[in-house]
Amino acid sequence: MAALGIVGEIEESDVPEFFGVFPENFHAAEIFERSRTKWDCQVLPSGACVVRGLNYQALEILMVRCRVPEDRRDAVFSDLQLMELAALPILNGD
Repeated sequence: MAALGIVGEIEESDVPEFFGVFPENFHAAEIFERSRTKWDCQVLPSGACVVRGLNYQALEILMVRCRVPEDRRDAVFSDLQLMELAALPILNGD
């Protein structure tokens, strides 16, 4: 990732082996984890890569594939947008 200009590396020792997820957040946490390869990036003229955000079309597909109930998808999508906003500065080294 550093070769692409993405500086938001996380040391393995910084990540807890286990952590709790409240039941109402389970679908958002699952989709966010599964979307790890679904980020849209832009390569700048300098050669650096800027992460612009999640690919929303891919999130819709993931929600269907992971059987997120239809009546929960709007709430899960809102949760994912909050998680995306929190992740972008880390991924972009801001």
